[in-house]
Amino acid sequence: MKKLIFGILALGAANAAQADIIPSLTVSSPIKVGSLYQYTYTATLAADQALVSGNYFTIYDFQGFAGFGTLGAGFSAMTSLLGLTPVQVLPNDSPTVLNATFTYSGPTINQPSGNNQGVSTELGSFQIFSRFNGLGFIDFASQATKNNGFSQGTLVSNVGLTAGPLDGGGSGSEVPEPNVWAMLIVGFGIVGVSARRRRNVAAVAA
Repeated sequence: MKKLIFGILALGAANAAQADIIPSLTVSSPIKVGSLYQYTYTATLAADQALVSGNYFTIYDFQGFAGFGTLGAGFSAMTSLLGLTPVQVLPNDSPTVLNATFTYSGPTINQPSGNNQGVSTELGSFQIFSRFNGLGFIDFASQATKNNGFSQGTLVSNVGLTAGPLDGGGSGSEVPEPNVWAMLIVGFGIVGVSARRRRNVAAVAA
């Protein structure tokens, strides 16, 4: 099964909390490309959110960062030691490990007519390369725009867990078997659900 189990659980839990953009690792282990390892994420926009220019998501503490590959349409990528982070959430973010931020600058996505909710929307694939192939849980945060209801047009922030490389991985290191991850996921999934927070902030122009 290609879809990483804890990626699915993180996505389902976050959608239940009406989150906005959720990045999920798409394979059970990174793909080796030359001397590096390719991590590919899919980003899913919740049905009640629109994506407007300036919205973004950040994957924190991406250890061994070595570059970007394919990005979703309309997105640009950058790295920084701190941020880009919505002010309403508190992800774990080491000041010494690079974060990967993907910022959207295309036309508005998933904004239905009238006061209707949209549909859950895939935003494409996002590739990040690392020197390491050890897998672990790392934080993400994202910001999109409410597309319906009383708070339509306001920014919505989300924080949660996804998967990423760990220091100490790399050529010759071992990646845990899927059944080992499955046992770990249950506990981390429960913690992740309780840790998620959502806040609406000042209205923005679409």
